Amino acid sequence: MIRRFLRGLLAACLVSLSAQAATPGVGAGWTHSLALHADGTVRSWGDDSKGALGLGRSLASTTPRLVNGLTDVVAVAGGVSHTLALRRDGTVLVIDTERGLKPRR
Repeated sequence: MIRRFLRGLLAACLVSLSAQAATPGVGAGWTHSLALHADGTVRSWGDDSKGALGLGRSLASTTPRLVNGLTDVVAVAGGVSHTLALRRDGTVLVIDTERGLKPRR
């Protein structure tokens, strides 16, 4: 388990300098990482066994993938097996296997 955590942490740290200019925010969960881009979209990568990547599949991804349905996002955070995204309008989206991509107010 610690090995997966360290891989996720390393993946979050390996954001290239050119990507940092276009990435105003990052987040990390136990085994996944998130990048918030200036246009309000989110990309995720890492372990998706609990659905935290929001990619609609339960596979790992070693490269950042666009999370469909996440737009107008201003902040992201990762948990043990979920992702949270805050939209500009105040809506909080919870992403995991049980809820998929669902808004919470």
